[in-house]
Amino acid sequence: MLQDVNKVDLLTTFKDNTNLLCLGISDAVQWDHHIEEHLYLLQEKLNNYVTYIMNGGYKQATNNKEYSEFMIKINLANKPKQEFYSFVEKYSEWIKNNKFPIRIEFEIIKMK
Repeated sequence: MLQDVNKVDLLTTFKDNTNLLCLGISDAVQWDHHIEEHLYLLQEKLNNYVTYIMNGGYKQATNNKEYSEFMIKINLANKPKQEFYSFVEKYSEWIKNNKFPIRIEFEIIKMK
């Protein structure tokens, strides 16, 4: 959950790309109010994920397997505001400028 910024919500791999490790973020927070606080939590969570990846923190959970590519996927339960899209674009640019082997993706998950 987004509120627990120090916890990795999900680790998964792909059969068709064994060099890619995906780290998932679960974001069920509404985007109607407190957008700045929401973005701050997301930034803290992303910062912790980047540190976790770059320091090899994932190795304990993956039997010391090395990965050359990483994806952080943000699973949103609610449609975000425009500020979210701008934030992700800027954060992705920061990752690219630092030459981290990480990409960020997001998906709005329809909750029933």
